[in-house]
Amino acid sequence: MVALGDHSRVELGVWPTPLTPSPLLAQALERDVLWTKRDDLSGFSWGGNKVRAEDLAGRLAADRALTGEAPYVIPRDGASDVGTLGFLAAAIELERQADLTEGVPTTIVLPVGSGGSAAGLIAGLARSERDWTVHAISVSRDPKTIEEVVVNLAARCAASVGIDLTPADIQRRLFVHDGRGPGFGELSTDIAVLADRVEATTGLLIDPTYNAKTLAWMHAANPGGLSPDRPILYWHTGGVLGSVDRMLSTSEPVTS
Repeated sequence: MVALGDHSRVELGVWPTPLTPSPLLAQALERDVLWTKRDDLSGFSWGGNKVRAEDLAGRLAADRALTGEAPYVIPRDGASDVGTLGFLAAAIELERQADLTEGVPTTIVLPVGSGGSAAGLIAGLARSERDWTVHAISVSRDPKTIEEVVVNLAARCAASVGIDLTPADIQRRLFVHDGRGPGFGELSTDIAVLADRVEATTGLLIDPTYNAKTLAWMHAANPGGLSPDRPILYWHTGGVLGSVDRMLSTSEPVTS
């Protein structure tokens, strides 16, 4: 594995986030074995994966610039060379948890929007002795486009901590799938029903933009060649506000 070396960090979350078996979620998705990495429990405001990648932005940067400092503003969703280091740290965290826990699946499924989370995760896992693979479910762009973004970001992220990764090294562990459905942030009736069922039976809060579509992908009969008996580690990236907004904007629960 890798280390962050001399890169300084501001700790905004509560780490490590839990890594646990999720039999109720497995049952809801009709899968045999499913674990969850609970980045929805990362603390700091509403939690979620972006706590790993972002501090403050424009206003703070402007204030610092006035004092002669040279601030760096992380772009949208933390998908930058610096922002991806948050999920490189998450990869190190996961590896340490797997060292202490029996039966952790090495097939990871997580949503991907701008690509920062998947890129940092791939960069951090690329030199692991475990056969980690990352199935990234694209919710906003076509898979080919976002795969190129993730590969390039992962290579630069790795280089920033002294690791030389080729595109082939990255692509060996990365699989990008189309999870856009009816549109960004839009749910079909079937996906909405699944999200409601998961929330009711597991207590997980499922946002409509990222995690509902990732769950729908996993619920498919043989998604990405991952048969129902293939153990999966689902990376819950948070999105509590999106889930609450969906609840409040729906006059009646979707039940059929």
